[in-house]
Amino acid sequence: VAAMQRSCSLVLSLVCMCSADLPVHCVRHQVVGEWDFTLGPLASQRSSCGHQKPDNPNGQPPLDFLESQGRTNTFRVSLRDPDVASTADGLTGMWTMIY
Repeated sequence: VAAMQRSCSLVLSLVCMCSADLPVHCVRHQVVGEWDFTLGPLASQRSSCGHQKPDNPNGQPPLDFLESQGRTNTFRVSLRDPDVASTADGLTGMWTMIY
């Protein structure tokens, strides 16, 4: 009994020390529509995107952060039900939600 109480105490003390954050959850009807993607310049090394670590939704980097890295390229993708992705220049593909 004493060993079980110590184990429970240890588990509860570890739970109190943990912190977590909920993942963003969007459903299909919230995602379908027109999306503008802005890509920064290519680089030989992966760089930080300017987000705080851990990510803070109230501290998103402004677009001029990306623009300060060099030339950007923006393109629009239309996501339609049930699974069609297309661009204005006629490129098409498929998309899906991952839960």
